[in-house]
Amino acid sequence: MATIEERRGRGGKKVFRVKVRLRGQGEESATFNRLTDAKHWAAKIEDAIRESRYFPRREGAKHSLSEAIDRYKRDILPRKSYSTSLTQLGQLEWWRGALGNKAIGSVSSADISTCRDQLIQEGKSASTIIRYIAVISHLFSIAEKEWQWIKDNPVRAVTKPREPEGRLRYLSDEELSRLLNACTTSWNPQLRSLVLVALCTGMRKGELLNLQWSQVDLKSKVVVLTKTKNKTRRHIPLVTPAYNVFLELWKKRSDADQSSLFVFPRPDGRGPVDIKRPWYDAVKRAKLR
Repeated sequence: MATIEERRGRGGKKVFRVKVRLRGQGEESATFNRLTDAKHWAAKIEDAIRESRYFPRREGAKHSLSEAIDRYKRDILPRKSYSTSLTQLGQLEWWRGALGNKAIGSVSSADISTCRDQLIQEGKSASTIIRYIAVISHLFSIAEKEWQWIKDNPVRAVTKPREPEGRLRYLSDEELSRLLNACTTSWNPQLRSLVLVALCTGMRKGELLNLQWSQVDLKSKVVVLTKTKNKTRRHIPLVTPAYNVFLELWKKRSDADQSSLFVFPRPDGRGPVDIKRPWYDAVKRAKLR
């Protein structure tokens, strides 16, 4: 229920102070010069409360975007794959540097648009910028729906860059032979196995790098993917070349590898191997560009 008090402001001018008590959240208040404005505001807030669409302004002003990033890193990122978390950590820190000092409730669509343009000026590709925008949009969605820090997600009104269509590229038998030879002689011993499995199964890079032994059934000759881009479970049958790769990797696991969950682990076993540099090196040596 709202209460309206008549007060004297600066210079003795009459003002009207409105207070609306919020169940479990203290009270919300505002001051107006006219009684009709005070009544209109009180009625508007009370209607919103009854319809469960009122959000107190002070939550958005109380928390900075930097605080939201810290909470997102602590509570949300651990739910994602290792490679996604690693990539988004850097993206979130970029947003912290750009807007971290602002109250999360004061970050506007114009702010996000300015940051989008800044990413363009930094030379980021359209696909990269889309991913930067995606992670901050998800943060705002969580802040809106789960944390109830803000009323609306400002990213919804921001136009994203258009991602160029990917180039469709088929390798000839000769090109494929050159690529596999380059992978075989790569300084990364896992590159050839990764590429061969990718060619035989059609699995995406992220699916392969994050693949764990618990998903590989050597007896049934199948890989079960639970975290896919389309959010659906997929069963990948293993043809002979791919099956032989997994069988060989299983037999040759070192002591360090046996403590790792990943099929293609990095040296310390705590995450997937990084093949970005050896892959580009192999592609260059195979003369596929």
